[in-house]
Amino acid sequence: MFGLEGYEKKYPSELSGGMKQRANFLRTFINSNDIMLLDEPFGALDSITKTSMQKWLLEVKNKVNATILLITHDIDEAIMLSDRIYVISHKPSKVKSEFVIDKDFYNEDKIENIANLKKK
Repeated sequence: MFGLEGYEKKYPSELSGGMKQRANFLRTFINSNDIMLLDEPFGALDSITKTSMQKWLLEVKNKVNATILLITHDIDEAIMLSDRIYVISHKPSKVKSEFVIDKDFYNEDKIENIANLKKK
C-alpha cells in the first residue's frame, strides 16, 4: 500500500525524495490510531514528484480507515486532497472560513468551479 516493497534494506540516503516521503507517511500511519497529521508533507518535493505523491496519497486515503489532517498553504493541493477545508486567521488563530469539497463539483473536468472556489 505504501509502495516501499523492495526497499526494506535500503538506507535513507539511498531513497529518492518521494520514497523518503512514503516512509514518513508509513511511520505516521503506524504511530497514529485514527488520525494522521501531515504538516506541509509535499513542500520539499519537486513539482513532478509532488503531483505523483498527491495522487498516491488519494489512493492511500481511500484504502485506510483514518482521518487525515493536512496542513498546507497550497490552495490547489487543499482542493485536490481534501473533503473539507478550513481557512485559519493570523494570530490569534481562528477558523475564518470552512469549505466542504464536493468531489463531483470540484474536479479536474470542472476547472471553472475550482477557479471560482479559489476566489473565495
